[in-house]
Amino acid sequence: MIRRLIILLLIVGCDIVDPPIEGCMDSDALNYDLIAEKDDGSCEYDTTPPTISSLSIDNWNCNYLDVCTQEYSWTSFDFSASVYDYGSGVDYVEAWIDYESLGKDYYSPYSWDWSPSYFETEGNKTFKVKAYDNAGNYKEKTDSFSFLPLDDEPPAISGFTYYEGYGGTVDFEVTVTDNREVDYVKFSIDYSSMGTDYYGSFGRYSVTHSFYSWDYAGTKSIKVEAYDEKGNSSSKTYSYYYSGD
Repeated sequence: MIRRLIILLLIVGCDIVDPPIEGCMDSDALNYDLIAEKDDGSCEYDTTPPTISSLSIDNWNCNYLDVCTQEYSWTSFDFSASVYDYGSGVDYVEAWIDYESLGKDYYSPYSWDWSPSYFETEGNKTFKVKAYDNAGNYKEKTDSFSFLPLDDEPPAISGFTYYEGYGGTVDFEVTVTDNREVDYVKFSIDYSSMGTDYYGSFGRYSVTHSFYSWDYAGTKSIKVEAYDEKGNSSSKTYSYYYSGD
């Protein structure tokens, strides 16, 4: 009887130990269990990189062919990316124009401004983004565009010639070139307009002038003014001797 009583007292006096709570104990896992006391090998990890659904190149300063023109020295271009990740979530997205980093963006919507330097060259450029999720997975996507830097270069005028025709007519002609595109060329004689050529032919621009019987003989001043589409201009003055015949 005494023996049974002692055993009973020992059982009553002992704490009942619950089994440890099992679960994933890795905080980097998708199913991390904050209250788990024993790892049961159930951890699941994000191995899928983020999705870059689209890239956007500035629609304000770039046309539908993705030709981006720097209108002014302070012109900047807007670039953006649509990124999502249904696993661990997007950590950050970094962007580049060619090899120039535009920086990291940690918050959606992901966007960057690009301000080309004065020395930025004309031609094709690559817009690249690299998206990282919180598990270290990443994905890249690129797009391309054409860049036209600030145009502050005036047209070049050369090759002045003239052709004397019948009835006192003279064709004056010059060659005009531009780093982009010539808009028009104006001709004047002794400060009087002879006309404007808006089209030219293979880089040659011309005007026909008619002399009349009352025009005096002598050296005439032929002024040529060339304009490009950005408003840059240049001028040259040539001499032509009118015999009066």
